[in-house]
Amino acid sequence: MEIGERTMEVLRYYEKKGIMQLSACTVINWRPYSVSVDRKSATAADVQSSLPVACGSQCDTDSSSLCAQSCAACDGQTVAGADTPVSRRYNLGTTKGTMKFSYQTYSIPDRVTVVYEGKALYDSGCVGTSQSVPISFSGSTKEMRVDVEPNCQGTSGTKWYFTLPCPSPCDAVSTKGQGQVRLMGGIHEIQDGGKVYIDKEGKMPAVTAYYCDGAASVTPNVQWTLTIAAFSSSTVVFCEEKLLRGSGATWKIFPGATTAVQGGQAKLTWTVNQQAAGSVIFQILGTNPTQRDVKTLVTQLSMLWYAPLIAVHETGANGQFAKATGLPIISSDLKGTGIFQLTNPRATCEQTWSWTENVRGGLSLMQSQANLAWNWMNKPETPKLGQRLQAVAQMGKPVPVPPERVGQCVFADGTARTIEDDVAIKMFNGATQNYVGWDNTNREWKFVRLNDYKPGPFNYVERVCNAQI
Repeated sequence: MEIGERTMEVLRYYEKKGIMQLSACTVINWRPYSVSVDRKSATAADVQSSLPVACGSQCDTDSSSLCAQSCAACDGQTVAGADTPVSRRYNLGTTKGTMKFSYQTYSIPDRVTVVYEGKALYDSGCVGTSQSVPISFSGSTKEMRVDVEPNCQGTSGTKWYFTLPCPSPCDAVSTKGQGQVRLMGGIHEIQDGGKVYIDKEGKMPAVTAYYCDGAASVTPNVQWTLTIAAFSSSTVVFCEEKLLRGSGATWKIFPGATTAVQGGQAKLTWTVNQQAAGSVIFQILGTNPTQRDVKTLVTQLSMLWYAPLIAVHETGANGQFAKATGLPIISSDLKGTGIFQLTNPRATCEQTWSWTENVRGGLSLMQSQANLAWNWMNKPETPKLGQRLQAVAQMGKPVPVPPERVGQCVFADGTARTIEDDVAIKMFNGATQNYVGWDNTNREWKFVRLNDYKPGPFNYVERVCNAQI
Protein backbone atom coordinates (compact mmCIF):
# COMPACT_ATOMS: atom_id res chain seq x y z
CA MET A 1 0.00 0.00 0.00
CA GLU A 2 1.48 3.35 -1.06
CA ILE A 3 1.29 6.39 1.20
CA GLY A 4 -0.48 9.36 -0.41
CA GLU A 5 1.12 12.78 -0.86
CA ARG A 6 -0.97 14.40 1.91
CA THR A 7 -0.10 11.59 4.32
CA MET A 8 3.60 12.02 3.54
CA GLU A 9 3.34 15.75 4.27
CA VAL A 10 1.83 15.01 7.68
CA LEU A 11 4.52 12.44 8.47
CA ARG A 12 7.31 14.84 7.50
CA TYR A 13 5.74 17.53 9.72
CA TYR A 14 5.86 15.20 12.72
CA GLU A 15 9.41 14.22 11.83
CA LYS A 16 10.56 17.86 11.81
CA LYS A 17 8.91 18.39 15.20
CA GLY A 18 10.89 15.45 16.58
CA ILE A 19 7.70 13.53 17.34
CA MET A 20 8.61 10.58 15.14
CA GLN A 21 11.37 9.37 12.85
CA LEU A 22 10.17 8.99 9.29
CA SER A 23 12.32 5.96 8.49
CA ALA A 24 11.80 4.23 11.84
CA CYS A 25 11.06 0.53 11.88
CA THR A 26 8.55 -0.92 14.31
CA VAL A 27 8.04 -4.65 14.74
CA ILE A 28 4.47 -5.56 15.66
CA ASN A 29 3.84 -8.98 17.16
CA TRP A 30 0.47 -10.38 16.16
CA ARG A 31 -1.47 -13.59 16.66
CA PRO A 32 -4.58 -14.84 14.82
CA TYR A 33 -7.74 -15.59 16.81
CA SER A 34 -10.64 -17.91 16.12
CA VAL A 35 -13.87 -15.97 16.77
CA SER A 36 -17.05 -17.75 17.81
CA VAL A 37 -20.17 -17.59 15.63
CA ASP A 38 -21.92 -15.24 18.08
CA ARG A 39 -18.78 -13.07 18.20
CA LYS A 40 -18.76 -13.13 21.99
CA SER A 41 -15.56 -15.11 22.49
CA ALA A 42 -12.25 -15.71 20.75
CA THR A 43 -9.48 -18.28 21.08
CA ALA A 44 -5.87 -17.39 20.35
CA ALA A 45 -3.96 -19.59 17.92
CA ASP A 46 -0.74 -21.30 18.98
CA VAL A 47 1.33 -19.40 16.42
CA GLN A 48 2.64 -15.85 16.75
CA SER A 49 4.25 -13.80 14.01
CA SER A 50 6.19 -10.56 13.71
CA LEU A 51 5.22 -7.89 11.19
CA PRO A 52 7.85 -5.21 10.47
CA VAL A 53 6.29 -1.81 9.72
CA ALA A 54 8.37 1.05 8.30
CA CYS A 55 7.27 4.66 8.49
CA GLY A 56 8.62 6.14 5.29
CA SER A 57 11.59 4.63 3.47
CA GLN A 58 12.28 0.96 4.14
CA CYS A 59 15.77 1.25 2.70
CA ASP A 60 16.84 3.99 5.12
CA THR A 61 16.34 1.75 8.15
CA ASP A 62 19.37 -0.01 9.63
CA SER A 63 20.62 -2.84 7.39
CA SER A 64 19.97 -5.35 10.19
CA SER A 65 16.38 -4.14 10.57
CA LEU A 66 13.52 -6.44 9.60
CA CYS A 67 12.07 -3.56 7.58
CA ALA A 68 15.15 -3.51 5.36
CA GLN A 69 14.79 -7.15 4.33
CA SER A 70 12.59 -6.25 1.36
CA CYS A 71 15.10 -3.65 0.18
CA ALA A 72 17.83 -4.81 -2.21
CA ALA A 73 21.22 -3.16 -2.47
CA CYS A 74 21.84 -1.78 -5.93
CA ASP A 75 24.35 -4.05 -7.62
CA GLY A 76 23.86 -3.48 -11.32
CA GLN A 77 22.39 -6.94 -11.86
CA THR A 78 19.61 -7.51 -14.36
CA VAL A 79 16.10 -8.34 -13.16
CA ALA A 80 13.96 -10.30 -15.62
CA GLY A 81 10.36 -11.46 -15.58
CA ALA A 82 7.23 -12.32 -17.52
CA ASP A 83 3.51 -11.97 -16.72
CA THR A 84 3.83 -11.26 -12.98
CA PRO A 85 3.91 -7.59 -11.84
CA VAL A 86 7.05 -6.58 -9.95
CA SER A 87 7.78 -3.77 -7.51
CA ARG A 88 11.38 -3.75 -6.30
CA ARG A 89 13.00 -1.34 -3.84
CA TYR A 90 16.71 -0.50 -3.94
CA ASN A 91 19.08 1.07 -1.44
CA LEU A 92 21.25 3.34 -3.56
CA GLY A 93 23.62 4.15 -0.70
CA THR A 94 23.35 7.89 -1.38
CA THR A 95 20.72 10.62 -1.54
CA LYS A 96 21.82 12.04 -4.88
CA GLY A 97 23.41 10.84 -8.07
CA THR A 98 22.98 9.90 -11.71
CA MET A 99 22.88 6.51 -13.40
CA LYS A 100 21.81 5.03 -16.72
CA PHE A 101 18.66 2.93 -16.37
CA SER A 102 18.14 0.27 -19.04
CA TYR A 103 15.12 -1.88 -19.86
CA GLN A 104 13.75 -4.16 -22.57
CA THR A 105 10.05 -4.99 -23.03
CA TYR A 106 10.32 -6.70 -26.43
CA SER A 107 7.27 -6.77 -28.74
CA ILE A 108 4.45 -7.19 -26.21
CA PRO A 109 3.94 -3.82 -24.43
CA ASP A 110 4.78 -3.42 -20.74
CA ARG A 111 5.08 -0.36 -18.54
CA VAL A 112 8.21 0.39 -16.48
CA THR A 113 8.29 3.16 -13.87
CA VAL A 114 11.16 4.45 -11.71
CA VAL A 115 9.96 6.17 -8.52
CA TYR A 116 11.90 8.27 -5.99
CA GLU A 117 10.30 9.88 -2.92
CA GLY A 118 6.81 9.32 -4.33
CA LYS A 119 7.54 10.90 -7.72
CA ALA A 120 8.04 9.12 -11.03
CA LEU A 121 11.50 10.00 -12.37
CA TYR A 122 10.84 7.94 -15.46
CA ASP A 123 7.72 6.40 -17.00
CA SER A 124 8.17 4.31 -20.13
CA GLY A 125 4.49 4.33 -20.99
CA CYS A 126 2.87 1.18 -22.33
CA VAL A 127 5.43 0.15 -24.94
CA GLY A 128 7.32 -2.78 -26.40
CA THR A 129 10.80 -1.40 -26.85
CA SER A 130 14.35 -1.16 -25.54
CA GLN A 131 15.71 2.00 -23.91
CA SER A 132 18.70 3.23 -21.91
CA VAL A 133 18.02 6.55 -20.20
CA PRO A 134 19.93 8.71 -17.68
CA ILE A 135 18.15 9.19 -14.34
CA SER A 136 19.19 11.84 -11.81
CA PHE A 137 17.88 12.09 -8.26
CA SER A 138 18.42 14.27 -5.22
CA GLY A 139 16.49 14.16 -1.96
CA SER A 140 16.52 12.96 1.63
CA THR A 141 16.21 9.17 1.21
CA LYS A 142 18.36 6.47 -0.37
CA GLU A 143 15.44 4.41 -1.64
CA MET A 144 14.45 4.04 -5.28
CA ARG A 145 11.66 1.80 -6.57
CA VAL A 146 11.21 0.17 -9.96
CA ASP A 147 7.68 -0.97 -10.90
CA VAL A 148 6.90 -3.21 -13.84
CA GLU A 149 3.31 -3.53 -15.11
CA PRO A 150 3.43 -6.39 -17.62
CA ASN A 151 0.86 -6.80 -20.39
CA CYS A 152 -0.38 -3.26 -19.86
CA GLN A 153 -2.67 -3.55 -22.92
CA GLY A 154 -4.42 -6.63 -21.55
CA THR A 155 -2.24 -9.09 -23.44
CA SER A 156 -0.34 -12.10 -22.07
CA GLY A 157 2.87 -14.02 -22.70
CA THR A 158 5.20 -11.06 -22.30
CA LYS A 159 8.78 -11.00 -21.10
CA TRP A 160 10.97 -8.12 -19.95
CA TYR A 161 14.09 -7.14 -18.04
CA PHE A 162 15.64 -4.03 -16.50
CA THR A 163 19.00 -3.02 -15.05
CA LEU A 164 19.42 -0.41 -12.32
CA PRO A 165 23.13 0.30 -11.78
CA CYS A 166 24.49 2.01 -8.70
CA PRO A 167 25.20 5.72 -9.00
CA SER A 168 28.87 6.63 -9.01
CA PRO A 169 30.09 7.50 -5.49
CA CYS A 170 31.82 10.49 -7.05
CA ASP A 171 28.40 12.02 -7.80
CA ALA A 172 28.03 12.77 -4.08
CA VAL A 173 31.37 14.62 -3.86
CA SER A 174 30.48 18.28 -3.48
CA THR A 175 33.86 19.82 -4.32
CA LYS A 176 35.20 19.03 -7.75
CA GLY A 177 38.83 19.34 -8.76
CA GLN A 178 40.40 18.57 -5.38
CA GLY A 179 40.89 14.85 -5.93
CA GLN A 180 38.79 13.29 -3.18
CA VAL A 181 38.86 9.55 -2.54
CA ARG A 182 35.82 7.48 -1.59
CA LEU A 183 36.33 3.95 -0.35
CA MET A 184 33.10 1.99 -0.70
CA GLY A 185 32.06 -1.32 0.83
CA GLY A 186 29.12 -2.09 -1.45
CA ILE A 187 26.85 0.95 -1.13
CA HIS A 188 28.33 2.10 2.19
CA GLU A 189 31.33 4.40 2.50
CA ILE A 190 34.23 3.09 4.58
CA GLN A 191 35.55 5.84 6.82
CA ASP A 192 38.95 5.87 8.51
CA GLY A 193 38.61 3.43 11.42
CA GLY A 194 35.62 1.73 9.78
CA LYS A 195 34.75 -1.94 9.37
CA VAL A 196 33.80 -4.24 6.51
CA TYR A 197 32.79 -7.87 6.72
CA ILE A 198 33.54 -11.10 4.90
CA ASP A 199 30.07 -12.18 3.78
CA LYS A 200 27.98 -15.14 4.94
CA GLU A 201 29.12 -17.16 1.95
CA GLY A 202 32.73 -16.84 3.08
CA LYS A 203 33.76 -14.39 0.33
CA MET A 204 35.73 -11.18 0.65
CA PRO A 205 33.63 -7.99 0.85
CA ALA A 206 32.99 -5.91 -2.25
CA VAL A 207 35.40 -3.01 -1.64
CA THR A 208 36.11 -0.42 -4.33
CA ALA A 209 38.29 2.69 -4.19
CA TYR A 210 37.26 5.74 -6.25
CA TYR A 211 39.41 8.76 -7.06
CA CYS A 212 36.98 11.63 -7.74
CA ASP A 213 38.32 14.58 -9.73
CA GLY A 214 35.69 15.72 -12.19
CA ALA A 215 37.48 18.98 -13.03
CA ALA A 216 40.80 17.42 -14.04
CA SER A 217 41.67 18.15 -17.69
CA VAL A 218 44.13 15.25 -17.81
CA THR A 219 43.42 11.86 -16.27
CA PRO A 220 45.72 11.61 -13.23
CA ASN A 221 48.03 8.66 -12.59
CA VAL A 222 46.52 7.06 -9.48
CA GLN A 223 48.33 4.14 -7.81
CA TRP A 224 46.79 2.18 -4.94
CA THR A 225 48.30 -0.11 -2.30
CA LEU A 226 46.40 -2.22 0.24
CA THR A 227 48.01 -4.12 3.10
CA ILE A 228 46.23 -6.55 5.44
CA ALA A 229 48.01 -7.35 8.69
CA ALA A 230 47.06 -9.33 11.79
CA PHE A 231 45.47 -7.38 14.64
CA SER A 232 48.20 -6.38 17.10
CA SER A 233 46.19 -7.44 20.16
CA SER A 234 44.66 -10.54 18.57
CA THR A 235 45.41 -14.21 19.02
CA VAL A 236 45.08 -14.51 15.25
CA VAL A 237 48.70 -15.15 14.30
CA PHE A 238 48.25 -17.50 11.38
CA CYS A 239 48.34 -14.99 8.50
CA GLU A 240 51.26 -13.33 6.81
CA GLU A 241 50.83 -9.71 5.76
CA LYS A 242 49.07 -9.45 2.41
CA LEU A 243 49.99 -6.78 -0.14
CA LEU A 244 47.74 -5.83 -3.07
CA ARG A 245 48.31 -3.19 -5.74
CA GLY A 246 46.04 -1.45 -8.23
CA SER A 247 45.91 1.54 -10.54
CA GLY A 248 43.42 3.86 -12.19
CA ALA A 249 40.65 6.15 -10.97
CA THR A 250 38.60 3.11 -9.86
CA TRP A 251 40.07 0.02 -8.20
CA LYS A 252 37.96 -3.02 -7.34
CA ILE A 253 40.17 -4.38 -4.58
CA PHE A 254 38.80 -7.92 -4.19
CA PRO A 255 37.68 -8.70 -7.74
CA GLY A 256 35.95 -12.05 -7.45
CA ALA A 257 35.13 -15.30 -5.73
CA THR A 258 38.67 -16.61 -6.34
CA THR A 259 40.21 -13.98 -4.05
CA ALA A 260 41.82 -15.66 -1.04
CA VAL A 261 39.91 -14.82 2.12
CA GLN A 262 41.82 -12.94 4.82
CA GLY A 263 40.72 -10.53 7.51
CA GLY A 264 42.71 -8.20 9.70
CA GLN A 265 43.86 -4.59 9.94
CA ALA A 266 43.74 -3.10 6.44
CA LYS A 267 45.42 0.07 5.21
CA LEU A 268 44.74 1.65 1.83
CA THR A 269 47.26 4.22 0.58
CA TRP A 270 47.37 6.02 -2.75
CA THR A 271 49.57 8.29 -4.80
CA VAL A 272 48.51 10.74 -7.50
CA ASN A 273 51.04 11.52 -10.22
CA GLN A 274 53.69 9.82 -8.05
CA GLN A 275 52.96 12.07 -5.06
CA ALA A 276 51.72 10.61 -1.76
CA ALA A 277 48.08 11.65 -1.38
CA GLY A 278 46.41 9.88 1.55
CA SER A 279 45.41 6.73 3.39
CA VAL A 280 42.45 5.00 5.05
CA ILE A 281 42.76 2.40 7.82
CA PHE A 282 39.89 -0.04 8.36
CA GLN A 283 39.16 -3.52 9.69
CA ILE A 284 38.12 -6.62 7.77
CA LEU A 285 36.05 -8.87 10.04
CA GLY A 286 33.91 -11.98 9.64
CA THR A 287 30.22 -12.84 9.37
CA ASN A 288 28.85 -16.17 10.57
CA PRO A 289 27.00 -18.43 8.15
CA THR A 290 23.56 -19.78 8.95
CA GLN A 291 23.31 -23.22 10.54
CA ARG A 292 21.45 -24.39 7.45
CA ASP A 293 24.28 -23.29 5.14
CA VAL A 294 26.86 -25.10 7.27
CA LYS A 295 24.81 -28.29 7.40
CA THR A 296 24.22 -28.14 3.65
CA LEU A 297 27.93 -27.83 2.86
CA VAL A 298 28.92 -30.49 5.39
CA THR A 299 26.43 -33.02 4.02
CA GLN A 300 27.44 -32.21 0.43
CA LEU A 301 31.12 -32.85 1.13
CA SER A 302 30.97 -35.75 3.60
CA MET A 303 29.14 -39.05 3.96
CA LEU A 304 30.01 -39.27 7.66
CA TRP A 305 26.71 -39.10 9.54
CA TYR A 306 28.31 -37.52 12.61
CA ALA A 307 30.00 -34.64 10.75
CA PRO A 308 27.05 -32.19 11.18
CA LEU A 309 26.90 -33.07 14.90
CA ILE A 310 30.58 -32.26 15.40
CA ALA A 311 30.15 -29.00 13.46
CA VAL A 312 27.38 -27.89 15.83
CA HIS A 313 29.11 -29.10 18.99
CA GLU A 314 32.56 -27.58 18.52
CA THR A 315 31.64 -23.88 18.71
CA GLY A 316 27.88 -24.01 19.26
CA ALA A 317 25.48 -23.13 16.43
CA ASN A 318 28.24 -23.38 13.79
CA GLY A 319 30.17 -20.30 14.84
CA GLN A 320 33.25 -19.28 12.86
CA PHE A 321 33.39 -15.78 14.36
CA ALA A 322 32.59 -14.25 17.73
CA LYS A 323 29.32 -12.34 17.34
CA ALA A 324 30.47 -9.39 19.44
CA THR A 325 33.75 -8.75 17.60
CA GLY A 326 33.66 -10.48 14.21
CA LEU A 327 37.02 -12.10 15.04
CA PRO A 328 37.63 -15.82 14.45
CA ILE A 329 36.71 -18.08 17.36
CA ILE A 330 39.99 -19.41 18.76
CA SER A 331 40.00 -21.50 21.93
CA SER A 332 42.10 -20.18 24.79
CA ASP A 333 43.64 -23.55 25.60
CA LEU A 334 44.69 -25.44 22.47
CA LYS A 335 44.06 -22.62 19.95
CA GLY A 336 41.39 -24.58 18.10
CA THR A 337 40.06 -22.40 15.29
CA GLY A 338 36.66 -21.87 13.72
CA ILE A 339 33.66 -24.12 13.22
CA PHE A 340 35.62 -27.36 13.53
CA GLN A 341 38.13 -25.95 16.05
CA LEU A 342 41.08 -27.01 13.88
CA THR A 343 44.06 -27.61 16.18
CA ASN A 344 46.46 -30.22 14.81
CA PRO A 345 47.34 -29.48 12.11
CA ARG A 346 46.91 -25.79 12.87
CA ALA A 347 44.38 -23.87 10.79
CA THR A 348 45.74 -22.05 7.77
CA CYS A 349 45.09 -18.35 7.25
CA GLU A 350 42.15 -19.04 4.93
CA GLN A 351 40.73 -21.71 7.26
CA THR A 352 40.85 -19.07 10.00
CA TRP A 353 38.89 -16.45 8.05
CA SER A 354 36.77 -18.52 5.64
CA TRP A 355 34.14 -20.78 7.18
CA THR A 356 33.88 -22.82 3.99
CA GLU A 357 37.62 -23.57 4.04
CA ASN A 358 37.40 -24.34 7.76
CA VAL A 359 34.67 -26.87 7.00
CA ARG A 360 36.74 -28.45 4.23
CA GLY A 361 39.75 -28.68 6.54
CA GLY A 362 37.66 -30.17 9.33
CA LEU A 363 36.06 -32.76 7.07
CA SER A 364 39.42 -33.75 5.60
CA LEU A 365 40.78 -34.36 9.09
CA MET A 366 37.60 -36.18 10.08
CA GLN A 367 37.85 -38.54 7.11
CA SER A 368 41.46 -39.35 7.91
CA GLN A 369 40.44 -40.14 11.50
CA ALA A 370 37.63 -42.36 10.21
CA ASN A 371 40.21 -44.27 8.15
CA LEU A 372 42.48 -44.61 11.19
CA ALA A 373 39.54 -45.84 13.28
CA TRP A 374 38.72 -48.52 10.70
CA ASN A 375 42.35 -49.64 10.64
CA TRP A 376 42.46 -49.69 14.44
CA MET A 377 39.54 -52.11 14.50
CA ASN A 378 40.06 -54.10 11.28
CA LYS A 379 43.65 -53.85 9.97
CA PRO A 380 44.58 -57.30 8.58
CA GLU A 381 48.36 -56.87 8.41
CA THR A 382 50.80 -58.06 11.05
CA PRO A 383 52.54 -57.40 13.37
CA LYS A 384 49.78 -54.99 14.54
CA LEU A 385 46.45 -56.59 13.77
CA GLY A 386 43.22 -54.68 14.13
CA GLN A 387 41.39 -55.10 17.42
CA ARG A 388 38.68 -57.34 15.96
CA LEU A 389 41.31 -59.63 14.42
CA GLN A 390 43.24 -59.75 17.68
CA ALA A 391 40.04 -60.98 19.35
CA VAL A 392 39.63 -63.65 16.65
CA ALA A 393 43.26 -64.75 17.01
CA GLN A 394 42.90 -65.19 20.77
CA MET A 395 39.36 -66.54 20.98
CA GLY A 396 39.29 -68.54 17.74
CA LYS A 397 36.15 -66.82 16.49
CA PRO A 398 34.75 -63.31 15.97
CA VAL A 399 33.81 -61.54 19.18
CA PRO A 400 31.12 -58.86 18.62
CA VAL A 401 31.63 -55.53 20.35
CA PRO A 402 28.80 -54.99 22.87
CA PRO A 403 26.30 -52.32 21.75
CA GLU A 404 27.21 -48.95 23.25
CA ARG A 405 24.64 -46.25 24.00
CA VAL A 406 26.26 -42.81 24.25
CA GLY A 407 23.89 -39.91 24.75
CA GLN A 408 21.45 -39.93 21.82
CA CYS A 409 23.56 -42.40 19.82
CA VAL A 410 23.63 -46.20 19.83
CA PHE A 411 26.71 -47.84 18.31
CA ALA A 412 26.28 -51.51 17.39
CA ASP A 413 27.78 -54.01 14.97
CA GLY A 414 25.67 -54.59 11.87
CA THR A 415 24.00 -51.16 12.02
CA ALA A 416 24.59 -47.82 10.31
CA ARG A 417 26.41 -46.59 13.42
CA THR A 418 29.19 -49.00 14.25
CA ILE A 419 31.77 -48.90 17.00
CA GLU A 420 34.27 -47.69 14.38
CA ASP A 421 32.29 -44.43 14.28
CA ASP A 422 32.55 -44.20 18.06
CA VAL A 423 36.34 -44.59 17.83
CA ALA A 424 36.60 -42.03 15.00
CA ILE A 425 34.62 -39.36 16.87
CA LYS A 426 36.89 -39.65 19.90
CA MET A 427 39.97 -39.57 17.65
CA PHE A 428 38.80 -36.27 16.12
CA ASN A 429 39.10 -34.68 19.54
CA GLY A 430 42.73 -35.77 19.78
CA ALA A 431 42.31 -38.31 22.58
CA THR A 432 45.41 -40.25 23.69
CA GLN A 433 43.51 -43.56 24.04
CA ASN A 434 40.98 -45.03 21.66
CA TYR A 435 37.37 -45.52 22.73
CA VAL A 436 37.48 -49.33 22.64
CA GLY A 437 40.10 -52.04 22.20
CA TRP A 438 40.62 -55.75 22.77
CA ASP A 439 41.98 -56.60 26.24
CA ASN A 440 44.26 -59.61 25.72
CA THR A 441 44.72 -60.10 29.46
CA ASN A 442 41.04 -60.33 30.35
CA ARG A 443 39.93 -61.57 26.93
CA GLU A 444 37.19 -58.97 26.55
CA TRP A 445 36.46 -55.62 25.01
CA LYS A 446 37.75 -52.71 27.08
CA PHE A 447 36.17 -49.26 26.84
CA VAL A 448 38.04 -46.01 27.53
CA ARG A 449 35.16 -43.57 27.30
CA LEU A 450 36.71 -40.43 28.76
CA ASN A 451 39.22 -38.08 27.17
CA ASP A 452 42.20 -36.93 29.21
CA TYR A 453 41.74 -33.22 29.72
CA LYS A 454 42.44 -30.59 32.34
CA PRO A 455 40.67 -29.56 34.55
CA GLY A 456 38.93 -32.93 34.24
CA PRO A 457 38.19 -35.82 31.81
CA PHE A 458 34.97 -35.88 29.79
CA ASN A 459 33.15 -38.03 27.25
CA TYR A 460 33.57 -36.21 23.93
CA VAL A 461 31.46 -38.73 22.02
CA GLU A 462 28.56 -38.14 24.39
CA ARG A 463 28.79 -34.38 23.87
CA VAL A 464 28.72 -34.82 20.10
CA CYS A 465 25.81 -37.26 20.21
CA ASN A 466 23.78 -34.82 22.30
CA ALA A 467 24.35 -31.88 19.93
CA GLN A 468 21.15 -30.34 18.56
CA ILE A 469 20.93 -29.77 14.80
